[in-house]
Amino acid sequence: MSHISLKQKILLSVAIALSLVISILSWTSYSSQKDLLLQSNFDQVKQITQQQAERIGDWLNIRQNIVNSLKVDAHHNIRTSLLQTYATNQFESVYFGSNKGEMVDTDLTIDYSNYDPRSRDWYQLAVQQQKNAITKPYVDIGHGALVVTVVNPVKEGVFAADMLITKLVDDINRMAIPANGFAILMHKDGTVSIASPRTHSQW
Repeated sequence: MSHISLKQKILLSVAIALSLVISILSWTSYSSQKDLLLQSNFDQVKQITQQQAERIGDWLNIRQNIVNSLKVDAHHNIRTSLLQTYATNQFESVYFGSNKGEMVDTDLTIDYSNYDPRSRDWYQLAVQQQKNAITKPYVDIGHGALVVTVVNPVKEGVFAADMLITKLVDDINRMAIPANGFAILMHKDGTVSIASPRTHSQW
């Protein structure tokens, strides 16, 4: 059996030590680069989502302020006020449900003879909140489109306006997220997924 010389032992020890050092340095460098990449992606996603959230917030605030300005004026027909609001092109439809169960809409073709607005979710939300509010997304029966309703309670009843959010959903689904990520738009209580490219649209 051959014996390993002292020189060979030293060289072997040095080689092992160098291998360990190189492995440690490589792992440290990899971990550092990975952390930097993850942090960079996180910062980018945070910036993108903040910008999108601000844009959505501005979009909603403008429409809420319009609906919030609607009042029952004894000197003007309610439908006239609704038509003026509808003419801003901000809404799919604008209507008023009175506390007596009467319904006034900008669309005269809809039959409300058997319709009591007080039984509807949008009306009850306004009564419950007693302030300007927005419903959860739902599919509008009349148009078959994904909408949310802005409501404004007044003494005589509730003003309401439907907003199409299909473009908003499309914008969310087109968001470019790093590392093949994707964005999900959810209701603030977390119960409704409004937009997701992997599940299309849910409500």
